[in-house]
Amino acid sequence: MKKRTIVTLLIGIIFILPLISQAQTQRQRPPEYDRLRQAMRLEDLNERIKALEGIKADFPDTRYLSTIETGIVRARIGLSDSLDAVLKLQQELFASQAGVGKLYLYYQSSMELLNHKMLDQFDQRKVTKAVEDYILQGVKLAKDSDFINSIPERNRGSIDLITPRLYLAMSKAYINEKSSDKSLESLRAYKDMGGPDSKNYFYLCAQSYELQGKDQESFENYFQAAVESYEDSLEKTKALYRKLNGSMEGFEQKLEAKQRELPFHPDHFKPEKPWQGKVVLAELFTGAECPPCAGADIGFDALLDVYSSEYLAVLEYHLHIPRPDPLANHATVERAKFYNCRSAPSSFFDGESKFGGGGDRSAGERKFGQYSGGIQALIYAAPELKLQLQATIKGDLVEISYQSNTILNNADYNIALVQKEQNYAGGNGILFHKMVVREFLTAVPDGKKVSINLPESEGKAAQHLSAYEKQNSFAFNEKPYQIDRSQLGVVFFVQDRETKKVYNAIVVDVK
Repeated sequence: MKKRTIVTLLIGIIFILPLISQAQTQRQRPPEYDRLRQAMRLEDLNERIKALEGIKADFPDTRYLSTIETGIVRARIGLSDSLDAVLKLQQELFASQAGVGKLYLYYQSSMELLNHKMLDQFDQRKVTKAVEDYILQGVKLAKDSDFINSIPERNRGSIDLITPRLYLAMSKAYINEKSSDKSLESLRAYKDMGGPDSKNYFYLCAQSYELQGKDQESFENYFQAAVESYEDSLEKTKALYRKLNGSMEGFEQKLEAKQRELPFHPDHFKPEKPWQGKVVLAELFTGAECPPCAGADIGFDALLDVYSSEYLAVLEYHLHIPRPDPLANHATVERAKFYNCRSAPSSFFDGESKFGGGGDRSAGERKFGQYSGGIQALIYAAPELKLQLQATIKGDLVEISYQSNTILNNADYNIALVQKEQNYAGGNGILFHKMVVREFLTAVPDGKKVSINLPESEGKAAQHLSAYEKQNSFAFNEKPYQIDRSQLGVVFFVQDRETKKVYNAIVVDVK
C-alpha cells in the first residue's frame, strides 16, 4: 500500500479517537462499540464502508451515528479519483460540523487532500488553492467573536492549539508545489501564532530547506523529527549525515543522546519553605501505543529530572489503550481497576485524578507545568506518617524491608517494584520508558518484610500478554516482560482504600 494511502487511512482513524477515548471511560460498552473500532481499522475502504453500513443498519439508534456517517464519508473521500469529488464530499462534512470540530476540520480536510492517494493525478494548483481557501476560512473562523463565544470557556484553549496547525497544512501544500519560500513563510506564521516545535513542524522545515539545497539546515530539522521516527525522517537524516560527514561514525550515539534529552530545560526543584518530610506520589497510566500519551510521558520524565526521590515517587503503569502495549502486565491492569481508570493518559497525584489529557512530544512542557504545580501544592504539607524502606536483590529475589510509624485503619500499605528504564519503540515515539511498574502488592501493615520473586513476576506478565493475544486475536512483535535486574527501584506508600488519599510515600533503589 502506498504511503499516502496509509496516511489517509490514519487521518480517518484519528477522527474516531475522541469516540474511542469517550467509550473507554464508560462502565459498559454498547454492543456496537467493538464492531465500530474494528471497522475503522479496516484498510480496505470498500470493506470499511460495508462494515459501517452494517453497524448503522443493525443499530439505527446508536449514539455513534454521526461518527459512523462521518467514517463512511471519509472512506468515500479516500476512494475518490477526482479532486472535485473529494471537495464535494468534504463539504458534506463541513455542513455537519460545528464548534471546535469545525475549526479542526479545516486542517484535517487540507491534510486529507495533501495525503490523498490520487494527489499526483490532481491539478496541483487547484489543490493548493483549495488548501489556501480552507486555511483562510479556518483563520477567519478562529478570530470570529461569535464563534469564540459559542465555545464553552473550558474548551476555548483548543482554538489556540488548532489554529497554528492550519499553517502547517499551508506549508505542506507549498512544498507539494516546490515553493520553498512560501513554505518557510507559512512555518514562520505557525511559530508566530505559538505553534510548538512538533515533529511535523521540523519535518516540513527540513523539506523546505531540502528544496533550497541547504543540507545542514535540512539535516538539523530532519534530525529533530527523527527523534520520534516521524515519516521517513530517520532515513533522510542518515543520508544527510553521511553526506555531511563522509561516514556514519557517531550517528547512533548522537541520535540516542537526543532521544533522551528533554525538549525543554526545567530548573531543579529546591524547597522555598520548610519541607516536613512529605513525599508526593505521582502515578501515570500510559500506553506505548498511545499517541497523546507522549506529552504526558515527557512531562513525567521532566518530573524525574526536576524532583529528587527525596520529594517525589513516580509510578508509570502501561495499559492496552488505545492499542495493545507489551509493557502492560497483570499489576498495571489491576491498579487501573483500583482507580476505575479506563483512559490514557491519566495522572494521579497522591491518589487524586488531576491534569488529564496529553498531546504529542511538544506538549511535554505544558504537561510538566501542570504536574509540577500540582506537586508543589502538596509537597509542603506535614505528612500523617513516616515511612522507612530498604530493598536488596539476591539472585532472582528482591527482599524488601518496610516500616511505618503509624498503622492506619482502612489503609493499604502498597509496594511497587519498578524498572527505572525500559527501551521499547512504541507507536507514540517514546523510546525510553521510565519507572515502569513490574509488580505491585499490598503488604501486611505490621509485617515489615516481603519478597518479590522476579521469575514469578515475569511469568505472570508473560501469561497476561499471552491471554491478551488469545482474547483479541492479536500477536505482539516483541514481549519485553523480562525484568532488568540492574535497574530496579521500590516504592512504598500508604493509601486510604475509600478516598484514595495517599498519606505518604518513599522510594529507594534496589541494591
